[in-house]
Amino acid sequence: MITDMVISSPWWFMRAWMLLCILHLPALPVHAQTAPASQDATRKVLFEEFTGEWCSLCPGGSIEMERALRAFSDRVVPISYHDNDPMEMSGLNAMLDSIPFDPLYPGGTFDRLPWSENNPKHKMSVDRFDFLSTFEKSAARPAEADISAAVSLDKTSRMLTVETRVEFVAAMQGDFRIHCVVTENGVRRNGTQLNAYDRDSLSYPSLFGAGNPLRIWAHEYVARSLLGGAAGWAGAIP
Repeated sequence: MITDMVISSPWWFMRAWMLLCILHLPALPVHAQTAPASQDATRKVLFEEFTGEWCSLCPGGSIEMERALRAFSDRVVPISYHDNDPMEMSGLNAMLDSIPFDPLYPGGTFDRLPWSENNPKHKMSVDRFDFLSTFEKSAARPAEADISAAVSLDKTSRMLTVETRVEFVAAMQGDFRIHCVVTENGVRRNGTQLNAYDRDSLSYPSLFGAGNPLRIWAHEYVARSLLGGAAGWAGAIP
């Protein structure tokens, strides 16, 4: 089955931004796909990181996230959600309320699947040291659909238009929705990110002696807006 959807939304200018279209299955896992539609769909893993400037361990989480991205750059869709700092996006709490788990800081979730049975409260949350191994498990699963998106930005009206196309490569039933997430890279906020590794020469050498808070730090993949709201567009896919 193939379905198309056009989205228009007012937006602002950023130094670097990306729009991610995500297929949301409320009763099933989330699958993030951007490859051209084909019967041999390749899974791209939705990697959602949870962080905040108040979290002194979170710079280590960012480094572990980058390690996974370097290893599998063409197979990951990264989003970084900031909580309780100036980069927190509007609607974050509503989004967290729509997901049946409590995030870890630093931590992440992969395709919003349960990866830990030891702690039911955090079973969808993955510790930073398990990012790479969990990604490998999630990427090994078959993809049920492909999503492609054509994006245009009118700089005069600041209107962002997204045309999405979804092709299912497996027979499926359920309440399917589309999320569109705008992220920003290179968000510099020097002297505000706490750093627990400033006097730790072993864990992350690049953070050792870098200051606490960090004197220089750039945040990547910062979630700025959920164009489909917390739960995505209901009825977007018939």
